[in-house]
Amino acid sequence: IDRAATASASLSSAAVGVNGTSTAAPAGATSTETSSTAAAASTTTADQPSSNGTPLTAAQKAMEQRKIRAEARARTANATTIQSFIRSKLTAIRAREEQRAIYDKRMSDLIALAGILKKSAMHQNQQNKGTGSVEDYIPP
Repeated sequence: IDRAATASASLSSAAVGVNGTSTAAPAGATSTETSSTAAAASTTTADQPSSNGTPLTAAQKAMEQRKIRAEARARTANATTIQSFIRSKLTAIRAREEQRAIYDKRMSDLIALAGILKKSAMHQNQQNKGTGSVEDYIPP
């Protein structure tokens, strides 16, 4: 769970875009929607003039767009890491529950079998006592 929290924290920190604007997708948004949101943010920030009022050059626009794409890749990688971690834990829990159910069933079958064998041994002992034999039944 600590890994998921760490990945979640890095995911939320990666959701802050250029100039401190948030590029995080709303809850329930798919990766396609997130990509289109990031693309929309990149076009608006790339067309804006720089802080000193001069328009951005093509190189500066390209650099900002690369930065935005790198942030989107980081968000996707973080989301994939979280999903992978959660899937692995859920799979392990499910497998553990299945194995426990099999174990419990087998143990209950063995307990039932032990009860049957005890009754059989007692029944045989009673028959042997009536015939004079003193041998005890020992299960194989």
